[in-house]
Amino acid sequence: MKCLDARIFLHKAISAKMVYYFPILLIWIFLSYSPNILARTARVCYGPALPPTDCFTIDTSTINGIPFEKYKVNNTNTLLVDVNSRRQELLNKLPDKMGIYCSTESLIIPKENYEPIISVTCQDQNSECLEFDALNEFRNFIIATGADYLAFNSDFVADKIISTLLNWADANALSVFPGLDVGANSQMDFRQKYTLQWILVPVVQTWSMVRNDPRLTAQDRLKIEAWLDRVVGYATEKFGGPQGFEDPFNVGYLVRGLKMAWGITKGNNLDLAEGIEKILMGLHQMREDGSFPREVARGACAVRYQNTMLLNLLFMAELATMQGYDIYSLSVDQKTLHNAVSFLLDAIDDPETILKYAYQDAEHCSHAPQLPSMDLYQTIDATNGFSYSAWLEAYIARFPNHPNSSRLKALLVRGLENTRPIYHPHSGGNTTCFYAGSDLGRTANLESPQNGSFESGIGLIRGWICNANFVEIQINDQPRQQVAYGTTREDTIEVCGDDNNGFGYTFNWNTLGTGTHRLQVYSDGVQFADVNFRVTVLDEEYLRGVSGEYALLNFPKVGQNITVRWSEPHQNFVISGADQKNSSTILSSTTPLSSTLASLESPQQSSFESGIGLIRGWVCEANTVDIQIDDQPLVRIAYGTTRKDTIAVCGDDNNGFGYTFNWNTLGTGTHRLKAFADGIQFADITFSVTTLGEIYLREAAGEYNLSDFPQAARNITLRWSEPHQNFVISDFR
Repeated sequence: MKCLDARIFLHKAISAKMVYYFPILLIWIFLSYSPNILARTARVCYGPALPPTDCFTIDTSTINGIPFEKYKVNNTNTLLVDVNSRRQELLNKLPDKMGIYCSTESLIIPKENYEPIISVTCQDQNSECLEFDALNEFRNFIIATGADYLAFNSDFVADKIISTLLNWADANALSVFPGLDVGANSQMDFRQKYTLQWILVPVVQTWSMVRNDPRLTAQDRLKIEAWLDRVVGYATEKFGGPQGFEDPFNVGYLVRGLKMAWGITKGNNLDLAEGIEKILMGLHQMREDGSFPREVARGACAVRYQNTMLLNLLFMAELATMQGYDIYSLSVDQKTLHNAVSFLLDAIDDPETILKYAYQDAEHCSHAPQLPSMDLYQTIDATNGFSYSAWLEAYIARFPNHPNSSRLKALLVRGLENTRPIYHPHSGGNTTCFYAGSDLGRTANLESPQNGSFESGIGLIRGWICNANFVEIQINDQPRQQVAYGTTREDTIEVCGDDNNGFGYTFNWNTLGTGTHRLQVYSDGVQFADVNFRVTVLDEEYLRGVSGEYALLNFPKVGQNITVRWSEPHQNFVISGADQKNSSTILSSTTPLSSTLASLESPQQSSFESGIGLIRGWVCEANTVDIQIDDQPLVRIAYGTTRKDTIAVCGDDNNGFGYTFNWNTLGTGTHRLKAFADGIQFADITFSVTTLGEIYLREAAGEYNLSDFPQAARNITLRWSEPHQNFVISDFR
């Protein structure tokens, strides 16, 4: 458990060799970033040498498309888990496992009292402080009772946590550091601060769950938080004193994680942003294969320290995610946190993967065998629940279908289920109680566009997701855009338990230009889809005044033919005829409009519809928008997407509505659609549908060249797209 890097460097920087190392220390100080300017940089040291010499500066002004100063704390009451939601989830999903996973006794045999420890006495920087064992007992008590409180909400456990923390606050615990001048510079303080960091991460996490408990008085809450503010403030101060340095390797990530967690509790936006910045720094520091150069150079300890980096990075990633920021999608040169997980697993499966690095600084490893043996203690197992692999619970819960997750489930030699519960202070506590059985990886599906698909004209970004508050999309490097969410999708009932899970967004692909583009989709700030697709444009963003009708032979089968017709509202071709008998009755074509400022843009009166399309338009002021097709029941559709083109008419832009619909379900023929805003009809139109004999045509393929469109001597290529149940323009010459 000893981490020697910072201690070694601090020795060198402040000892008699100061003359040699002082310039490096100055470089770190003067090239470090300033939180008060918009242009922001950070200093990353690659390693593995000590002191680090291979350092470089990165731009952190914008991280994952968000300016540094725009990162905001969105919820001061939640760090790793939403207490009420997780408590209910445990009760519903794991009633027979709660006692095993979360009870105090599953981890420790609690003592009657945990008396406040005032002094932290470290005789030197090479050995543990005298209070180390007693502090670990206190830490494990906080971890064990925190999980118990989360699961069972018992008066006894709540009172035990609150009274213990209050006693420590009243005694001003952890306030005396013999041999140090607190607040001064040039202090040999690594061991003291590192000792505090080890216990404070779970203390802050447990406090975040308890701080709003009705059994806690306002006065006691203020007293405990004032004490924690002082202790955390000193523990996260730079090593050596206020003008010291930030450790560039694993301890530096631990410090930022602790500071980030406490900052979120206080509503400190800077602490949140600096934690996210540290993750970006880690991705820059990481090799292409997912290894961290300094950590994997440390002899037989290489696996352990790669794992330690994952503990620290995933703790911060989870904090960010719970604040609505998807940091798991953050990448540097296509490197993500998933690469670091993969490398760890590869190194365990094949030690040669890591041995090629491990000899670089083998002497900086303690409590481990000699190379080529590798220390896997508390990585592939747990000691009374303690494991450096405790982060895997969060990862598996958030990415249940990721290839890494199936490998992680088999990581622990006794099996994950037989090893639970597992914990580590760097992960905030008992991660089994926090995450096991949780559906952090929301069940979701982006149906269109798909990776590698062709898009053209006015199309639909569509899909579904269970249990989200909002859905956003981001195309290329454009700002995120909130889209309508909550449309009826009866096909999701079995997966989601309800049907209001659809999302859809009308988009003119022509505005992107011909070429390959990227779409990312987010649920409550967490990315769940990332695809690349190709757009073909017919020279104009909105092609007007052209027409064309073509016969496509031998589609969908040999001997069958269809007709496609250019549709200006769709900016694409639609199927207007097929070798089939019409099955629908022609209905009324009246189109009365109410006085509501509204427009049904598609379908239009007498239009042709085919495949999977979008019922879309806008309404200036409404609480609800409903549609009715033929004599079917009214359907409530998502309303409120951004339509900047309606500002001049409506005075605002959140007026769009859209509903994904498979026209094939209606059958070939003429149909009628009515649209209502707050129950008042504003559109009534008839349109024609052509189907290919099936509600959803599968395994068909076809590509056709159409000449002299949109002008003479110009040609386009149409390609069948199963997700669209229609043709898309795949080429234009």
